[in-house]
Amino acid sequence: MDKECGIITVMRTVRNNTRKSPPRSRRERFVSGFGATGYFFAVIQWLMAFALYFVWIYTYFLVPMQPTATPNTPAPTPAPAVPSFEAPSPFVTVLLALFALAMIGVTIYALIVFPRLVSRAGSKAATVVAKQAAPLVLKAQHLPETKKNTLKISGRIIIVLKVLMVAVPLGLAWASQFIGEQVLSLDMALLAAAVLAVPTAFFFVAQYVCAWAMKVPLEKVR
Repeated sequence: MDKECGIITVMRTVRNNTRKSPPRSRRERFVSGFGATGYFFAVIQWLMAFALYFVWIYTYFLVPMQPTATPNTPAPTPAPAVPSFEAPSPFVTVLLALFALAMIGVTIYALIVFPRLVSRAGSKAATVVAKQAAPLVLKAQHLPETKKNTLKISGRIIIVLKVLMVAVPLGLAWASQFIGEQVLSLDMALLAAAVLAVPTAFFFVAQYVCAWAMKVPLEKVR
């Protein structure tokens, strides 16, 4: 009898662990749409910041790691042969046309899917960081680690992360004046960073304004 009860308990535990989370309401999905767009622009912001420092990173970190090649005596280069052009056969022409159409289709599909993947990755990364940091914040504030407190603190941590996503690339653009190899001038770097920061901040702020207007709890805003 005890063995059967133990088996039933294990089965219930497995079923509860594998049960999917409840679907989000329309209001939550609508609010999440603004956040997803904000994450997409935030990734573009960080890519822009990385581009400002790419030459500096390549010069001081990547080049010293590359092995130095020993100089070899250059072999005499033969005279280049004049290529003869031949018209491709109809079969090759059809294959090239199909390949071009396939590449166009893949490009269009990537342009449609890529923003969604980036948005999901950004939202998931922020959620994971918030969940990992929440117990530390609760411990520092001497609060009990309950589910309610964890969700509440996680929502606040995500707000801080979103502010950093917008502010740090702006700071990096300003600090690019202190590196020797500048990709853009200071004015151009600040202008590009500000232009990208505006839509990011707009969609993040709009997300929380809509959440407040639609009475979506803060812990469900990601």
